[in-house]
Amino acid sequence: MSLDEFGKATMAVTILVTYLVLPAVTTTIFKVFDCEELDDPHGGGMKKFLRADLRIRCEGPSYELWRTYGAIMCMIWPVGAPCLYFAALYRNRDGIDPFLPDGTKSRDNINGVEAVTAALAIREVDPSIQHLQLLYGPFEPQYLYWEVGEMCRRLLATSALLLMGSGPVIKIFWSITLGMLTVKFYSFYGPFVSDSDDVLAEVINWICLLVSPAVRRPTRRWTLPATRVDETSVRSPRTDSLVAPQVPRDARGIYGGPRRHAGHLPRAGQHRVLLDDHLPSVRGPRGSFPRRASRRNDPSTRVETAPRRAPRRDSQVLGHQAREGGSEVRARPGPREH
Repeated sequence: MSLDEFGKATMAVTILVTYLVLPAVTTTIFKVFDCEELDDPHGGGMKKFLRADLRIRCEGPSYELWRTYGAIMCMIWPVGAPCLYFAALYRNRDGIDPFLPDGTKSRDNINGVEAVTAALAIREVDPSIQHLQLLYGPFEPQYLYWEVGEMCRRLLATSALLLMGSGPVIKIFWSITLGMLTVKFYSFYGPFVSDSDDVLAEVINWICLLVSPAVRRPTRRWTLPATRVDETSVRSPRTDSLVAPQVPRDARGIYGGPRRHAGHLPRAGQHRVLLDDHLPSVRGPRGSFPRRASRRNDPSTRVETAPRRAPRRDSQVLGHQAREGGSEVRARPGPREH
């Protein structure tokens, strides 16, 4: 194997690997810059925490180091990979979009379809550009750079959403705008060699345009009835520290803390637990976690609900005053039996 053949084989493998992993790697890199403003568990007002791991603050020398590393990786992956594709296609542009026997390009020839067919026949027998088949193969010769734009579009439709904050409205607006532009470009230019591929691409883009607002709709927050209890009723038996009940991620505005909790929800019929607002933080086996700022944590907006009435078979013990862990629970007296 000659040096030129080795270089072409290496380029083909590089293009294949980057083509497959670029969206996932870019999403992981952008998570370094995705921060969320939450209540500081150690006081000091509102602080920014990394959304991927709420134990990490978006400040300090350690985070700045990772932020610098993420910026360097952005230059290598989401910026460097499309630039690599463009450079490889530009270097071989005369082979991908060859000159016809009359000395013109297919885009400038008046014969139209016949000129495109002749250009396709010429580039299919050119061995010097076969290692770039993944980039230019499905497209007509005059659209040799289309795959570069398509890769950028995929990154803007997926990974770039992490840089737009937590507001769902702007994300939905961006998805709709980008989807409409994509449909317009595909329907106007028709870049594929096969007309059936042009129709299929347009249909798929219409489906993505209609489905993306439903996928990125604002998430519904969970609301759970709550009564106040003291700290001892939510102690972890393993760590002897405060823990929060295990609730879905969307309910963090009520209970606070990340997705992983050591606690659990009470059984049906029991009192549901809501930590008091005076608690500085919620502790678990991995340390302190901040609580999301929400109006539901405001004592002025809290609405407390009464516990469920005990069943009739327990009416003989109603009126008994029970004390569990320092929390006083009074049951309503039931009807007297004669």
